[in-house]
Amino acid sequence: MFNGINVHNTLNTVKRQCYYIIDILFLLLVINYVVKIFPVYEIRFGLPAQQLFFGHPTALSAVSFFLLMLITLQYERKSNEKFHIIILLLIILSTLRIKAIVASVIYIYLYFRIIVFKRKLSLWSIIFIGIAAIMFGWSQINFYFLDVKSTQTARGALTYISTKVAKDKFPLGGGFGTFGSAASGTSYSPLYSLYGISHIWGLNRSNPCFVSDTFWPMILGQSGYSGLIIYILFLIGLLKKCVWDLRKNSTLYGVSLAIFLFLLISSTSESGFVNPSAVSFGFVLGLIILLYQQEEEVLSDL
Repeated sequence: MFNGINVHNTLNTVKRQCYYIIDILFLLLVINYVVKIFPVYEIRFGLPAQQLFFGHPTALSAVSFFLLMLITLQYERKSNEKFHIIILLLIILSTLRIKAIVASVIYIYLYFRIIVFKRKLSLWSIIFIGIAAIMFGWSQINFYFLDVKSTQTARGALTYISTKVAKDKFPLGGGFGTFGSAASGTSYSPLYSLYGISHIWGLNRSNPCFVSDTFWPMILGQSGYSGLIIYILFLIGLLKKCVWDLRKNSTLYGVSLAIFLFLLISSTSESGFVNPSAVSFGFVLGLIILLYQQEEEVLSDL
């Protein structure tokens, strides 16, 4: 889409527009804490989980992280830029989504290590990120994957049953639109009744609102172990393209890695890489790759 366009100049304009959007979101957030114009999704840790005019706090956190990536992409060390980064992190914090907060903590680490101090990630850095992510998200990990009661929730049941579907229908799984996807709820899949989870709230025929609340169970249930391996290999290829190939430019390297980790973290408790919000991050990755290519062309002409 952007071939023939100077991406660097375009992003300067986009960055200024992002500032206006961020200011409006933050102003609405402050007002909502005072007079409660917009509904609050739930109370967590004694605090209201903010969603503003979005349908869910996760959507607000995803949009905020998207804006965060756009303004970081044009890293200039200006006070106005730092101010808006802090504002976005506060907006993300207000949603009280554990996965978004974990991704933000990792972003802060990547921001300073890679973008500010221009240091590459070492093996110990990766281990640190993994440990930090597990620590911050332990309550959610324990509830959805380790607690025996988790199989009575939609997300826990989908996770557990997906392994059974993959085993019973080895190696290709149940087929497209049969498990853990929006299509499996629209045209209600017989697998939910077959494996005894059609009675669970959010998975029943009359209200299948949580059938697509996971990602990896969808991949495993619909395409089996072969599909799971193929998808992992695809993500490794994406990681190589968007991170390894960009390591010469610390800003592009840091932003692309932050996007990849955000999607990876979100895939543990939502539709992740196939969520509509992932389209916006794919858009940013496309800009990053094109920006890198244009910079390489300039260097080669010198």
